[in-house]
Amino acid sequence: MYLSDSLNPANVYKQLSGLALLYTLFLMVVTIYVFYRLAAIVLRLLAIVGERYGNLHAAAVQLEVEQMQQKLGSLRQLLLFSFYLFCFCLFILLRISFHTFGEKIVGVQILEGFYLYFGFAADICLIFLSLHTLLWAVSKDATFVRTLVKK
Repeated sequence: MYLSDSLNPANVYKQLSGLALLYTLFLMVVTIYVFYRLAAIVLRLLAIVGERYGNLHAAAVQLEVEQMQQKLGSLRQLLLFSFYLFCFCLFILLRISFHTFGEKIVGVQILEGFYLYFGFAADICLIFLSLHTLLWAVSKDATFVRTLVKK
């Protein structure tokens, strides 16, 4: 496998074990859920800012923004759990790469297993980075709306 092939997730996922594919499915569900919840929070924040000059009471808006902050905290906890589960799965997968069968040299098989699972880990870490960045941006927007309402 060439370096350019290793950057293509379609080539990597064909060779992964069942545990890695199961975790990938779990992370896809978590990602969809996080996108859905973040979109709902952003739409509500936009509605609050749009109604800023309407008949909204500051206390009601403050309470709603605090509830959004709690929802963001729950999403943060879900991402943290997903990351810890990823670490656990990765360590199991790296341990599995020491089980060698076949005609190749044992060291080469171990290094190929590491190469495969490090590529998998890089893809997953990129997903975590993007989810964390989105969560951070929405959290900053909610904090901005909170300070806007206090004025």
